[in-house]
Amino acid sequence: MASTVAPLNVDVVAVNTTTQNSNASTATKAFNPVVCYSPMMMTTNGMWQDEGVNPLEFSLPLFIVQVAVIVITTRLLVLLLRPFRQPRVIAEILAGVVLGPSMIGQSELWASLVFPVRSLLTLETVAHLGLLFFLFLVGLEMDVDVIRRSGDKAVFVAMAGMALPFCMGIATSFIFRHQVSRNVHQTSFLLFLGVALSVTAFPVLARILAEIKLLNSELGRTAMSAAIVNDMCAWILLALAISISEVDSTALSSLWVLLAGVTFVLFCFYAVRPLMWRIIRSIPEGDDVSNAQITLILTGVMIAGA
Repeated sequence: MASTVAPLNVDVVAVNTTTQNSNASTATKAFNPVVCYSPMMMTTNGMWQDEGVNPLEFSLPLFIVQVAVIVITTRLLVLLLRPFRQPRVIAEILAGVVLGPSMIGQSELWASLVFPVRSLLTLETVAHLGLLFFLFLVGLEMDVDVIRRSGDKAVFVAMAGMALPFCMGIATSFIFRHQVSRNVHQTSFLLFLGVALSVTAFPVLARILAEIKLLNSELGRTAMSAAIVNDMCAWILLALAISISEVDSTALSSLWVLLAGVTFVLFCFYAVRPLMWRIIRSIPEGDDVSNAQITLILTGVMIAGA
């Protein structure tokens, strides 16, 4: 029997909300879409038993088709980009562009058949799980002590790599502020666009360095250290932009997120890391890690990602 676990279709309900304009005496009405999900069957009883039933209306066959399409498209782009000596992550990014709304996704038939809205939640969940464990593997291959020894060099590289794109983002925001940010705080928009153009995608950088075997080289350690500093600065500036643009409650929440992140990092360094070292030392030389220890580690990774 099939089980109900995911949405089948999407009903958009217009909710009438009233917004008060401080400079006018009348209220204007806006319609905010509310997405309602109805149950979706997990899997079919088979193509031959359920005649006339589209397998793509069920979550598991649809997910398998989506993964197959993504993998095949990525592999084809890898082959096409191989003569140009491009890393695989570039092909994966281009595959997202090709399959997304920028190109093939503009077709309503393709979007509704292969990548319907009801399936995106499942696809994004699996993608984030993959990213979570990939970053965990990257962390296993990194030597924190070596990165720490990069010191001033990493900070200088991060600041130098962030300064020019940040200034370009601010300059661009002056050009597009009337089209994009009509009702947005000007200073907040400047900071947000500057951060968006200057931040280094840590997972992408780690993937490129790991693929070309430079993750533990001097260049790779400097690049990863600079990326960490870059990400820290980006999150601080982003929290500042949110604090400037929103009300006090949102400003306090952004500050809380920043403090919670710092607390989590300190907890990992001073509590989780010694525990991991204790587990490693408890394993006799030549023995494998037990299933219980692997389960504990992987569970901790998922809890950390939550």
